[in-house]
Amino acid sequence: MRILAMFSAAFAAAAALCAYALPAAWGWLPGLCLAALAAVLLFLHGDPVRRVRTIALGLAAGFLWCWADAGRLVSVRALCGEGQTIEAEVCSLPERTQYGYRCLALLQGNRMQLYLRNAPEDAALGDRVRVTADVTETGNSLYLASNDILLLGFARGEAEWEHPEQVSLRYAPQRALLTVQRTITNCFPADTAPLAIALVTGDTSGLPYALQTAMSDAGISHIVAVSGMHVTLLLGVVRLLCLRRRRLTAGVGITVMVFFAAMLGFRPSVTRAVVMNAVLLLAPLLGRENDGPTSLCFALLLLLLPNPRAIANVGLQLSFAAVAGLQLFSGDLNGWLQGRLHVAALRERHPLPARLLRAICASLAATLGALAFTLPLAAWYFRSISLAAPLTNLLALPLFSLAFSLGCVTAVLGLVWLPLGRIAAWPAAWLLRLARGIVTTAAGLPYAAVYLNRTLLCVWLIAATGMFAIFLLQRR
Repeated sequence: MRILAMFSAAFAAAAALCAYALPAAWGWLPGLCLAALAAVLLFLHGDPVRRVRTIALGLAAGFLWCWADAGRLVSVRALCGEGQTIEAEVCSLPERTQYGYRCLALLQGNRMQLYLRNAPEDAALGDRVRVTADVTETGNSLYLASNDILLLGFARGEAEWEHPEQVSLRYAPQRALLTVQRTITNCFPADTAPLAIALVTGDTSGLPYALQTAMSDAGISHIVAVSGMHVTLLLGVVRLLCLRRRRLTAGVGITVMVFFAAMLGFRPSVTRAVVMNAVLLLAPLLGRENDGPTSLCFALLLLLLPNPRAIANVGLQLSFAAVAGLQLFSGDLNGWLQGRLHVAALRERHPLPARLLRAICASLAATLGALAFTLPLAAWYFRSISLAAPLTNLLALPLFSLAFSLGCVTAVLGLVWLPLGRIAAWPAAWLLRLARGIVTTAAGLPYAAVYLNRTLLCVWLIAATGMFAIFLLQRR
């Protein structure tokens, strides 16, 4: 039995109920009731009883953890007030807005979205800012709560900035990220540098709006939202450099993955991939077998422990839904497609076409498996779905994947010697141009994306999703 998977899934279910339905402050009541139920079940035996007991314990732990986290919000309210002088530590570079600047800051250890009237050009991570501001709670904003932002600060006047002599080491990964972005900018041609930065670091601020829209319509926006695929590709590069030695790959790979996740601020999709790949690397060294559902649920548990409200994060939901679909359906879909196309029989007579067909089947199966659960979520959150996604991912994803690997190599070589980085960037730039052309062409096709602004389209989506679900759930 997958005890850890069941416990973690139940914990996440309790966190979701506290985020969307039950106030977290009342979490103690169902938590204690479920804990009592689990205690009673200790005196009974049998596999069904163990399953129920594990789920009850997971739910109880989730409810009680959310209740304890809600108590932290009470202490945060003491920091709220109008016209008070605050001193905070800047933990993200200021972004220009319509009325001034916006940045993330730490106020007595609590994350705050701070809106300022001024910011120096040489603003850096770890700076101290002193300003008179109105500080309020984030209220019922699940978006801010899911990102562990507890406070909002609105400056009333000019802020005083102070550059400390020594900056905390916790900002080292973010400073490394800025260095990587500058290196990519210097190595890549101007027409591909913004796309390369978005691909390697997930920073889409430099991408033209037309290209962002085209990527969304073509169903390949996930390529610039750094996710598990990027971590897997990065680990593949490490595995090649370590000559596929297990212990060396595990040590170097886990270190590189954790630092990469820290550079990107431990985004949920990246953290999930780091945990799952770390389990995959360590399992054979510890004499254990890797279990996909268990590592997926365990990664979710680790993400929810620091902030149980992260369950409402859209990126987290899409990431875990995609991997769940891959684990449940992609293998069977791949086998079904290869059986329909008689790939096994073709491999004996024509090995090269058979290999190409097998790659196409694997790509289509992965895309459709990932869509099984992410399609309803995307339709709900974004009110649109991309019908061109399978075709675009089939044609452009290999190009983007190779360009990502070359982009990482470019960043490393560019830091050593800029001309070397520019040499590595040349083929990556042409790959990006070709992939960009495929994306813009696919986005221009009729009905590449369908916007759910009509009742008939919503009915069609529900019917199509239901048919697809029935097909996937068939045993054969």
